[in-house]
Amino acid sequence: MFASASIIMELILLEAISAELEANLRKRRRRFLVNRRIDQAMELPDEEFLEHFRITKEMFVEIMNLTEDALPDSDTACGYPKPIQVLSVLSWLANGHIEDVLDPGVPIESSTNSMCRMISQVIPILEEKLGSAFIQWPRTLSQRKSIKEGFYAKRGIPSTIGIIDCMHVEIKKPDKAHQCLNQYDKYSLSVSLICDHEGKFIAADATYGGATHSSDIWNMSHERAFMEKIYNENREKCWILGNKAYHLEPWLISPYRTTTQEDIEFNKKFSAVHAIMSRNLGILRSRWKILTKKLLCTPNKTSKIAYLCVALHNMCKMRNVPDVRIERSVQEMQDREEIIEVDEAFDEENEEDQWKKGAANRELIKQILT
Repeated sequence: MFASASIIMELILLEAISAELEANLRKRRRRFLVNRRIDQAMELPDEEFLEHFRITKEMFVEIMNLTEDALPDSDTACGYPKPIQVLSVLSWLANGHIEDVLDPGVPIESSTNSMCRMISQVIPILEEKLGSAFIQWPRTLSQRKSIKEGFYAKRGIPSTIGIIDCMHVEIKKPDKAHQCLNQYDKYSLSVSLICDHEGKFIAADATYGGATHSSDIWNMSHERAFMEKIYNENREKCWILGNKAYHLEPWLISPYRTTTQEDIEFNKKFSAVHAIMSRNLGILRSRWKILTKKLLCTPNKTSKIAYLCVALHNMCKMRNVPDVRIERSVQEMQDREEIIEVDEAFDEENEEDQWKKGAANRELIKQILT
């Protein structure tokens, strides 16, 4: 009897050892396949790598250097090593659906998949690191001077440091649905953006729901407070160009609401300058197709995704990556987007004073353009 028990115990022990060895073998095999997949990605022709991940190999190395220390270890990232984490996020942002980089081209449908969980971990890290590195507001006089000179050289408009507009990113119905229901009866975030003369975004705010008007986001922004401060304290002649969704201010120039022939001609030329922003939005959405999809994420997570895409857009600009072609579906999306205009009425005396000073600056631009 004792001999039988001993044999049974040995068999159980052998079975446990065998299972452990098999598990270790599977781990080693997966590690080998993962490392091979990383090697294969880096061995892709440069054009193919850029097509799939929207960045160059040099940019990928740069991103890894910026973020590697903050990225989770593979043990806490569903088994994915750090390079695969970054490549997976880039592929998802670029293609608009999740593809396992271990098996490229195969979409993953389940939101509970390990790849989805890993991406959810990595997005906030990339957003924080790349956002702070590549989205830069011109706080110094020399930075603003450089942008002003760029706008004047390209478009003949003086004292301009940016162009402002908003885009919508569709989301699932959130908890505070009334804050996100936009004018198209869809739930979205309204992403406020300001670009410079080179097409880089110098400011981005994706924290407001689609029900918030563009002008309200601007009124509550740090950028407006900054512009008002340098105007009041330094009397610096410096402004941003907006469309009819924005009120006229000394530091924000918007088109005429009047219909004289002279004003109409000015508005046409003004709109041609503002088209710089429309093109940038088209490039942003065409390069990072995730921004054209309905995201099944919380508003907070969607905000980080949008901000990360803006940072990557700027990185591409700064590293001289050629602009992508604006896709027809993206152009049609932008053509359908309506501007909810604001009038030029004012409620308080200081608003009237600001409007008059803004009108004087607009008149100056009008004389130059016409």
